[in-house]
Amino acid sequence: MRATLNSTLVLPGASGISLENVARAGTARLAVEHDPPIFPASQTGGGVQNLLARIQALPIEDIASHLQSTATRVDQLVHDPALSEALQRMNRSLADIEKVAAVTRENIGPIAQSLRSAATAAEQAAGRANQLLATAPQQNYDLGALIKELTRAAESIRALADYLTENPDALLKGRSK
Repeated sequence: MRATLNSTLVLPGASGISLENVARAGTARLAVEHDPPIFPASQTGGGVQNLLARIQALPIEDIASHLQSTATRVDQLVHDPALSEALQRMNRSLADIEKVAAVTRENIGPIAQSLRSAATAAEQAAGRANQLLATAPQQNYDLGALIKELTRAAESIRALADYLTENPDALLKGRSK
């Protein structure tokens, strides 16, 4: 039998000694001549010993050195004047972007209205060309293609005006996916 140090679950942090049968334990004896008696300890049951050995194997000085150099580098970065300047430039850029967005929001109405007017004018031109084709059916085929293109262009311009009215930020950000 060998003694092993165990922690108990009843009281956190409390520990006790358990006696276990260990295969091929070797020779050892209970030393009763001491007060308290000395029990032969298990070589394998040392959870605390294993933990202590792992802690002793840790490169604590290297870890502390790395932490110190990391803290020094972070301190240098935080107090670097270039970082402060970059943050100030970024703040100015954000303010400029906000101004552009505000101007865009103000002007989107007139832009959309101009686009709608252009679409209406294109549709009217297509209508007049259709009337011209109806009175002279022998006209060139290219005039018919022109009318179709004008009609499609008017529809596209109207769609763009509607989209910009609903999404004024699209002038800055582009079309959302």
